Amino acid sequence: MARVRTKEVPSFTTQVAPPMGAGGQGSNFTVSCARRGANLRDSWLTGFQARTSDKRWVTGLHPICDELKHRAAPYVGGSGGGMTYQKCPTGHVAVGTVQRNEGGAVNVFGLLCAIRANVVAGDTHLDSELTLVRTSFADYATGLINSHAVERFTPSHLPTGGTNRVNCSPGYAMTGVTVAYDGLIKRVVSFTCKNIRPGQSGTETRTVNVGGSGGTVASSTCPFGGQVNGLYARSGWFADGVAMSCVD
Repeated sequence: MARVRTKEVPSFTTQVAPPMGAGGQGSNFTVSCARRGANLRDSWLTGFQARTSDKRWVTGLHPICDELKHRAAPYVGGSGGGMTYQKCPTGHVAVGTVQRNEGGAVNVFGLLCAIRANVVAGDTHLDSELTLVRTSFADYATGLINSHAVERFTPSHLPTGGTNRVNCSPGYAMTGVTVAYDGLIKRVVSFTCKNIRPGQSGTETRTVNVGGSGGTVASSTCPFGGQVNGLYARSGWFADGVAMSCVD
């Protein structure tokens, strides 16, 4: 029996049909990656175990499932720019965003990451304690193209002329973002946060509305109540599209 692994994908069901040219023999079947582990977490389809007695076709197939400890929220945006995946430092979660309007589109988008233990404690976050996870951007005032980065938060590493910044309330962590897009992200509309302090609950929507008009409005929201801890993005001179990386 061969054991093949694939890049992790958020898929929970596999369906196998009879081999082409097999004369209709066999039947379809579905096997799911069920919830598993002490916390009944959902799991990723990460590969297959396969059996064959003839190299012309597979005679048996079974999914390999790994416990789902991190997830990707849906991608929203266009297909231009370069693809990057960047995470907050270990033990951090996102607590806000930075963004800038340039000519009716968003030319930079970033997450502000704080130590999760401090968020749970309800602390107010000092700028010196935040890490910025951001897309690449063109600084039109200087003519420079700045690569994507994960770095200590400082306004000097953002476009000349300043950027808009919005934070979750103390004790809250980000759970998703809503944008308007066509080929680029036209506007950051809002983002959502949830209370992660012990024994407390609640959610909030923080209004941003930075960028131009028009575009399709869509959200990248963490599934299963997760919190944002990173950023999948396409960007170049502008922010083309984003998807939130999430953790329980």
